[in-house]
Amino acid sequence: MDRGTERADIGDHMPYADPKRKREQAKGYREAHRENDRARKKANYRLHSEGIKAAHKAYRATNQKKVLMWRRTHRERIIALKRIYRSAHKKEERAYRVAHREQFKAYTKAYRKAHPEKRREIDHRRRARKLAAHGSWSAKDLLVLRGILGTQCLRPDCCTPTDRVAVDHIIPLAKGGSNQPTNLQLLCLRCNARKGVQRIDYRTEEQRRKIFRAFQLPLFGAA
Repeated sequence: MDRGTERADIGDHMPYADPKRKREQAKGYREAHRENDRARKKANYRLHSEGIKAAHKAYRATNQKKVLMWRRTHRERIIALKRIYRSAHKKEERAYRVAHREQFKAYTKAYRKAHPEKRREIDHRRRARKLAAHGSWSAKDLLVLRGILGTQCLRPDCCTPTDRVAVDHIIPLAKGGSNQPTNLQLLCLRCNARKGVQRIDYRTEEQRRKIFRAFQLPLFGAA
């Protein structure tokens, strides 16, 4: 047997000589021993939890941009995993919140004060969910709207700055309006209260076009 034939035979019996076969064999092994691997990792985490947590914390502190980019890229996956975890640990989470109620209250109050735009986003989303209204908007979307609509209340006879802006639904949620950014306008608190549940659009035609273009929707799409 010559040397070339001998090497070919060795390659047939040694999958690690071929990177592709090596990956396939490793994948097959992991799938066949998935439960054992999970049990081993859980046991290892219980034994070395403090060291693992410290290592993860140190990594996040030194790689903040990389961690932030990963979270943005895998946002939907993170949300899905959190929902799965919460549904499987409802009793533990409820007990923890009851035991640390004052800490949660203080944290929530400080967060809402420091992030008013995010607070409005969450409040509107909760209200829209109760009324079964489709669509949602974020604090980032609100910045886009500010750039198009300006910093003054949109009502013609009002010139109040929108520093304490009220995000108004042109078609009210209670009357079937959506929670899409295209159904929003910026009014001061007084004008928003005065408008009530009326269907009044204070935006100009040009502003409407820019908004629908910014959110990549047809001009006469669902508001």
